Amino acid sequence: KGTRFQRVGPSLSKNRGGVVQVVNLQGAQYGGKFAVNLGLQPLGIPNVVGDEVDPKNIKEVECAFRDRLTEDGYDTWWDYTSDAAAMDCAAKAAADLFVRRAPVHFQEQMQSISTITPDEAGRALPSYYVSLALLREAQGDIEQARAFMALAAKHASRHWVANSAIKHLL
Repeated sequence: KGTRFQRVGPSLSKNRGGVVQVVNLQGAQYGGKFAVNLGLQPLGIPNVVGDEVDPKNIKEVECAFRDRLTEDGYDTWWDYTSDAAAMDCAAKAAADLFVRRAPVHFQEQMQSISTITPDEAGRALPSYYVSLALLREAQGDIEQARAFMALAAKHASRHWVANSAIKHLL
């Protein structure tokens, strides 16, 4: 349905209604397994490091909202060996899960980041709250943007410093 994913270096991405969906394969540090990482980056806000987004060159690790493709919510890694049949089996299993779960995951995540309130956000990393604050600001909801920034400050380490792009929301 709709636009196809385009290759961007080691990642795949597509723009769906002003939100870039990014897919990346992450190999394990010592080899023999891989995971599928998913990222969402609204085009109206900076990426996770505060840079302007280039939708044609964004990497999953730069996305404001990131997750891993799973069947059941637990970290999923596919094992393989240098045997071509084992690699093929792992790739097919990951592709099957991607086809079944990724569209639903992206849709649910997009719905969540568009509608979640500060009271519903739970405990998360400050970067998550900052991204939600910037998204709410872009949507014109300054009250929620400030409430998300308050959560970022509350859950940050004592060494955290708000950058100049977000200080106005504190």
